[in-house]
Amino acid sequence: MPSRPKILLVDDNPGDVHLTMMALRLAKFGEVVDHVIDGLEALEHLRANVATASSHKVSLVLADINMPRMNGRELLARIKSDITLRHIPVVMLTTSQSEHEAISCYERGASLVLTKHVDFDAFLGVIQELKDFWETCICGGGGLTPDAGEA
Repeated sequence: MPSRPKILLVDDNPGDVHLTMMALRLAKFGEVVDHVIDGLEALEHLRANVATASSHKVSLVLADINMPRMNGRELLARIKSDITLRHIPVVMLTTSQSEHEAISCYERGASLVLTKHVDFDAFLGVIQELKDFWETCICGGGGLTPDAGEA
């Protein structure tokens, strides 16, 4: 896994996309290689990405849970059931504070579930949490593998 992940951002809300990209830049974490607005586009992008020899291989999917056509939970389930994609860590973003929502995502194989905050400083803290998670658990050999949720 690269120390600076190549991120596929999956979110249909232009405002959230802008804030997420700004927070990623300020936290000096990752590189958004593409942005799509729903799970169907994300699957198409990932399958094409895996099939190419690009230097911009997606190494992290950052997906909103609530999207049209195919929501984040279904996208997560499809990624983790696809042998060519399941190695890619998926981090879910939600506005919900529901423990049930988070548990549902972890049961489907999410690497991490983070809450989107309206307050930018709080959201920047969430992105810093993601950066710490990536550096400690994914790159740092903290024992977590991208398929840990499938055990």
